[in-house]
Amino acid sequence: MHRPRAWEWVVGFAGLALLLALAACGSVGGPADAAGPDVPVADGLAEDLPVLDLAAELPAADVPADELHAPDLPPLSPTFRFAVVSDTHVRLADDPHNTAFAAAGATFAALDPPPDFVVSTGDDVDDLFTIPGVIEAGDPVEVLGVYRGLIQANYPMSFHVVKGNHDNRFFDTFEGNLLPDQAWAQAFAGTPFYPSPWYAFDHRGFHFVVLDSTDGATDHATNDTPTILPAQAEWLESQLATTQPTILFWHHWIPLPAQGETPHPILGAIQRHKTVVRAAFMGHQHAFATYVWEGVQFFQTPPLYEAGVTWHEVECDTVNGSVRIANPDPITYPP
Repeated sequence: MHRPRAWEWVVGFAGLALLLALAACGSVGGPADAAGPDVPVADGLAEDLPVLDLAAELPAADVPADELHAPDLPPLSPTFRFAVVSDTHVRLADDPHNTAFAAAGATFAALDPPPDFVVSTGDDVDDLFTIPGVIEAGDPVEVLGVYRGLIQANYPMSFHVVKGNHDNRFFDTFEGNLLPDQAWAQAFAGTPFYPSPWYAFDHRGFHFVVLDSTDGATDHATNDTPTILPAQAEWLESQLATTQPTILFWHHWIPLPAQGETPHPILGAIQRHKTVVRAAFMGHQHAFATYVWEGVQFFQTPPLYEAGVTWHEVECDTVNGSVRIANPDPITYPP
C-alpha cells in the first residue's frame, strides 16, 4: 500500500484551502454576486442570533443637549392692554375724521406695549347716508364699507365695534333699529369686528361685554337716550353671572346716580354683580369723564378726531383681576 509522502500532504492541504476560499466568495468561476447568494436559512437560525440594541450600540450624536430642545419662549406678561376710542364719526369721502381714525391705528401699533385689541364705543360712522329703501333692496351701505376698510387697512390688532345712536340714523332721521342692524350685519359679515348688536368675548381670563344702548329707541329723541329691552337685559344678567373679572362697553353716557335715585337698568345689573364688574366704558357726550359707583369704575371717552390724546389705554392684571388707566397723564377729567 502506498503511503503519501510529506510533500503530497502539503499539496493536498493547499488545494483544499484554495477550494474553501473560492467557495466563500460565492463561486469557483468568478466574483461573488453583490446581493449575496439566495441561500435558505435553516429553521430556528434567526432565533439563535443575538438582537442588536441600536440605542446601546450606536454612539450619541455630538450635539449639545440644549440644542436638542425647542428654544424657551419669553414668559407671558401678567398684564395686557387694550385701547378704547369713541365717536369716530367716519364719513363717506376723504375727511379729517377718517384720517384721524386711520392714523390712530398706527399710533396704537407703535405703543410699547401695543394694545391687544381696540374697542370703539359707538357713533362709529357719522350717519348711514342712505335711505331705508336701499337697505330693503339688499344694497350695501357705502359708509359702512368705508369704515370696515379703514379698520382692515390700519388696525393690525383685533377690533371690536359698539353701536351708537349715529349708527342708526338715516340723514339725521330715525326709523327704527331693524334696517340699520341689517345693514351692519351685511357690512361686517365674515369679520370678527361686529358679530351682532350685543355680544361678548373673553381674553386672557377677562370677560368683555358689548351692549347696544339704542336697543329700546322708538324715535329720534329716544335714539339719543340709553335704553335696554328685556331680551338684552336678560342676556346681560347671564353674562354677569361669572367669576371672571368683567368689563362692559356701551355708547350712551349714564351719569352717576343721585342719592336715592333708581339706577338705570344697565347700572342695576352692574350693581347686582359688582363683585365681578371692574369697569365700564362709554362715549356720546364728547368729553373725558369718570366716576366710581358701587366700587366699579366708569369712564367716558371723547371723539377720536379731536386734538391730543383722545383715547383710554387700559391695563388688565391677569393675576389679581384689577384694571387701571395706563395713560392718565394726558387725560383731564372734569370734577
